[in-house]
Amino acid sequence: MSEKRILQLRTMPYVEYLKTPEWTEKRKQVLERDGYRCRACNSTEGLHVHHLTYKNRGNELLEELTCLCGPCHEHFHKKIDQETLMQRTYIPPVKRESHEEQVQKWEIYLVGLLIRNMSLLPYVRGIVNGGDFTHAEALAIYQLLNNAELEKQPFDVQDIPDELKSTASRSAELMSFLRPRDEETQIKEAVQVVTRMKRERLMEKSKELRDLSQGDIIAGDKESLRQHQMQVAAVHRQLMTLNAATRLQG
Repeated sequence: MSEKRILQLRTMPYVEYLKTPEWTEKRKQVLERDGYRCRACNSTEGLHVHHLTYKNRGNELLEELTCLCGPCHEHFHKKIDQETLMQRTYIPPVKRESHEEQVQKWEIYLVGLLIRNMSLLPYVRGIVNGGDFTHAEALAIYQLLNNAELEKQPFDVQDIPDELKSTASRSAELMSFLRPRDEETQIKEAVQVVTRMKRERLMEKSKELRDLSQGDIIAGDKESLRQHQMQVAAVHRQLMTLNAATRLQG
């Protein structure tokens, strides 16, 4: 933002400043950062964005702004000590999982299912492979389990290497919330998890190939473009097959 624009924002009437696109965008960023909750009482109703200081008005830093509900905002402007009120009532906003974190959680959950019941592995192998994992430790445990099952060897969770035990513990923690299920239900659940994993990987691969195709168009490389388009078509066929199988399972 130019210095001239910052000066305009800083000197215009405050009620007019609150109508500017710059303040609208800044307000949106603060609400998203704070999880659309009051930082004092955790309310989600009647939210305001409050200035902790006005020294950078027009070009505020995000840490100079906080999300408050109407009543808490009023309290602040009545000069109640902000630090005291925050310490007394503040509940941290819930951290939202990123998409990558959610996908890795599926992988850790799958490992937990397989540690509990290795007979699920043949159903899983038909859908995913090592390249479909994004969590390195979950992949390593999956490979240990898969090799043991293929070789018809017993597997003891105590044999998991030390560097993988934190992930194994996380998977065990996720399993602790599950009630006992029959074999058919366990198979269905494992297939649902790996189907999600496979779909995400195929969609990611499709995007990568489309980006490469755009580069081919810009470079005028017709042969490379043809190859990448063929690969995109192959990925889409896999997605269609996966989606059809999912509908049949449902």
